[in-house]
Parts: sequence; structure tokens; C-alpha cells
Amino acid sequence: MRTRVVTRLVATLLLAGFVTVATSAQQRQAPNVDIPPPPPEPVTEPPPPVEEPPPTVELSANLVTIAVVARGANGELVTDLTAADFAVYEDGKAQEVDQFFRQGEVPSLRLALLFDSSLSVRTRLDFEKRAASRFFSQAFRAGDQAALYSVASTWTLLQPLTGSVGSLVDATTHIEAGGTTSLYGAIIAASHYLGESDGRRILVLLTDGYDNAAKETLAQTLEVAQRHDIIMYGISPAGTGDSKSQVAKLGSAALNQLCEQTGGRAFFPAIEMTPEAEVRSLDSIYERIIKELQAQYVLIYYSNDPAKDGRFRKLKVDVRRPGVSVSARKGYYAR
Repeated sequence: MRTRVVTRLVATLLLAGFVTVATSAQQRQAPNVDIPPPPPEPVTEPPPPVEEPPPTVELSANLVTIAVVARGANGELVTDLTAADFAVYEDGKAQEVDQFFRQGEVPSLRLALLFDSSLSVRTRLDFEKRAASRFFSQAFRAGDQAALYSVASTWTLLQPLTGSVGSLVDATTHIEAGGTTSLYGAIIAASHYLGESDGRRILVLLTDGYDNAAKETLAQTLEVAQRHDIIMYGISPAGTGDSKSQVAKLGSAALNQLCEQTGGRAFFPAIEMTPEAEVRSLDSIYERIIKELQAQYVLIYYSNDPAKDGRFRKLKVDVRRPGVSVSARKGYYAR
């Protein structure tokens, strides 16, 4: 019995020693490897809140701009008026002038010279081109731009809007006489063209005013010009239109209406005997136009009739100073 117990004890000790030795061997054969902990999950920032665009505010008022030239009793330019000297009426209702600009403050020019190059001006073409070149040379100030159109059976934009006097002068050399006069179509095209730009939009028409292409009417032409806030100045090489010629009278009347309704002015110089005298006459008129453009006042108001109904509204500008009269456009189309 004692022998059996001893035998079991020895077996147990041997087994424990074997396990210990085996474990030690395994530990020597497969050393512990440090396994790094899993990386922390990235912290996702919540997306920023989407900002709603501010509500669009549509102004219901019509902003109306009027360029005005003031003259004294003898036709001299009056340049010392203030906003208090003017009264503006729309369809007979008084309007409050919101902004007022005078000489040196007015917006820059966007001007197009429409040069009648039909056969009727063939004998005067060269000196009229020279006068136009001098006009471009004298008319500009910083920020102004001009374009040149040749008007015959069709109209051609010889020089798009540019501030380069040299480019404009060079463009006049490409004017050639020929064909009839598509005047109204040229005015409509130039009005659309200038209407895409900011500034005072001026058309200077060197023509007798008679359109013998008969594709558009005078009324249609005037409406397009008024819708684009165009001011027209006209110079008729045909003289005053007082002759017995029906064509001359019709042209003179059309030129007067285009200019007066848009706030400009038509000039009818006497027909001179020599080209040199006619050049001097044209130079004098161009100089007068330049001075008037430089002496313009600009009045801005918000119409008290906010409806954008496309209707033509009559304008009237009065001056409270005695002996002073004004030229300004006679109306606009609400849009």
C-alpha cells in the first residue's frame, strides 16, 4: 500500500516537471509578440449647416435717368445750376430728384457716329471724313468710348466701341460712298448695341435724315432709341431743308424729331461754296456738340408709378431760373 502511494507521488511530480519543461520550451520557441491596439475610430465632424441664400428683393420702383442741357436766352450753355433749380414731371405728376450730377461728375460717354456714306454725299465724302476724325480727336475724356458706323444701302460697324482715338481715325479711311441710305436700320442697330453698355448713350448722325431704304418706319426707330435711353444729335450736310425738294423737307423733319424727342439737337449748316468752308462749318458744329455733352446735367429719380407695364411715359423738365431753357428727352418706356 505504501509502495503504491509513493509510486503515484513520483508519477505526479514527473508529470508536473514535464509540463513545466514543455511550457518553458514553448515559451522559448514562440516568444511573446506585442500586438498594437487597434487604431481609434476617426472622429467625423458633423457637416456645417447649409446656409440658405438671402431672399431676393425685387425693387418695384422705376429708376429713371435724364440727361439735360441748359441754355440761356442767347443760346449760351448754363453750367451753374443746382438740383433745386430743376423740376421733373412724369405724365404731369411731380417727381422727386434723388441724385444730381453736373459737369465733371456725369457718367462717361458711349457714343456712336453714324456716317451717311450713300451716293448723295460722294462729292463731300473726303472733307466729311476729315471732320469726323477731328471730332473723335477732340471729344474724348478718360473713360469715354466711341464706335463708327458707315450707313449706305446697308449699315456696317467699321469700328466697335473703343477708347482708342487712333483706331477710330483709322476706321474713317475705310468709308466709301455708294448705294442708298438705310438710316433707320442703322439707328436701330446702334441703339441695341449701345444699350448693352453703361454710361450716357449718344448717337451722332451725319446725314440729311432721309431714309430711302424704307424697311423701318420713323416711329419704330424712335421707339427703339427711347427704349435704350439714346440721345441723338444730327448734322445735315444738305442744309436747312427749306428748299422746294420734298425729300429734303422730309429728311429735315425726321432728323429734327429724332433729336428733339431724345433730348439732343439737330444742326442744319448752310451749304458752303468750298470744301474748306464746309469743313470749318462741320468743325464748329462738332465742337458745339462736344461742349453740350460736357455741360450735361444728369437727374435721377424713382418714379412714383412703380408699374413695369412697358407703357410710354411723358417727361417734362422745367428750370426755375428765369431765362433758362432745357433740352431733355420727352419720355421713356417703363420696364
